[in-house]
Amino acid sequence: MLALERDRYLKRANYRLIEEEIRCYQETKKMLEELRDDVIEGTSKVDGPRAEGQAGDPTGNKAIKLTAIAISEAGRRVAAIEKALEQTGRAADPRRLQSIEMKFFQGYYTDQGIANRLGVADSTVRRWRRDFVCLVAEKLGWPV
Repeated sequence: MLALERDRYLKRANYRLIEEEIRCYQETKKMLEELRDDVIEGTSKVDGPRAEGQAGDPTGNKAIKLTAIAISEAGRRVAAIEKALEQTGRAADPRRLQSIEMKFFQGYYTDQGIANRLGVADSTVRRWRRDFVCLVAEKLGWPV
C-alpha cells in the first residue's frame, strides 16, 4: 500500500471512529461516571490487614492501571466532544447544533430528513456533520 493510500485510509478510519464515538457519547459519559465512582469507592476499601513485606495483588494492580487508562482515554474523548458541541453551539446559525444533535443523539439517521426538518439543503447537513467530526478530531489531535 502506498503511503498516500495508507494516509487516506487512516484518515477515513479515524473519521468513522470519531463518528461512532459521537454516537456513543452519552453512553460513554455515563460509563465514565460509573467507572470513576467504582474506582474511587474501590480504592478506599481495604480487604484486610497485610503481613509486613507482603506484596499486594499484582493482577488487581494491573487491572486498576488498565482501568485508569480507559478512564483517561474515555474522559479525553468525552471532553473533546463536549468542547466541539460548545463551540458549535456558539455558531451564528443555531440549526448547525440542532443538526448534530438530531444526527447523533436523537435517532435521525438520514441527512435528507434532517435537512427537510431544518429547512436546509442535504449538502449543508453533510458539511455541518463533516465540520463537527473534524472539530472533534482536531480536539483529539487525530488526522481526518
